[in-house]
Amino acid sequence: MEITNLIKPLLKNYAKYEWEISPSIIKTKIGEYTFTMYYERVRDYIDNIHVVVEIFNVKISTTDGVISGLEIETSDRHFKKVKKLFKTIQNNSPIFKNAMNNASPVLLEPIMKVVVDTPEENMGDVIGDMNRRRGQLLGMDSRAGAQVIKATVPLSEMFGYVTQLRTITSGRATSTMEFDHYAEAPRNVQEEVVAKAKGKKAAANA
Repeated sequence: MEITNLIKPLLKNYAKYEWEISPSIIKTKIGEYTFTMYYERVRDYIDNIHVVVEIFNVKISTTDGVISGLEIETSDRHFKKVKKLFKTIQNNSPIFKNAMNNASPVLLEPIMKVVVDTPEENMGDVIGDMNRRRGQLLGMDSRAGAQVIKATVPLSEMFGYVTQLRTITSGRATSTMEFDHYAEAPRNVQEEVVAKAKGKKAAANA
């Protein structure tokens, strides 16, 4: 039995995964029952691998398959054979682990939309603090003698922000924050997160 897949990033914002396969491949090369079993094993693997965080935005394209004895797919013998074969595809399966690594996965981080209402004289300090937090300025508006600053900032950089904002504006600014989207984390951030995750895993297995 041989099933060929192409694994690559799914160009959507926070979709779990998408499976692409031609009905003709299922019908003439793999078989409905065999593909269902295969799909379930791969789906379970993606749902449970969690090397660092949950995996998503994955597109899997089944491009070919060679299954011997498709004419007996409805027999009990074939069912037992397929189940036995797919027992080898578990959460620690090197087949899909290697495939995922070769697809060059990246770590995504949540990006928040932040709106700050601040006195004009504190605008420079507020923007400077945003920049230090890897913020991206979206725009500014005037409102009743104050400045409204809009920006996107990684969630990991927002801890302690309310306290800091109160400090640099003497308590005269207010802010709101809501989730906006996911984006690829900088390489140094990815390396730091992965290193910490591996360290915790090693400590747990020690």
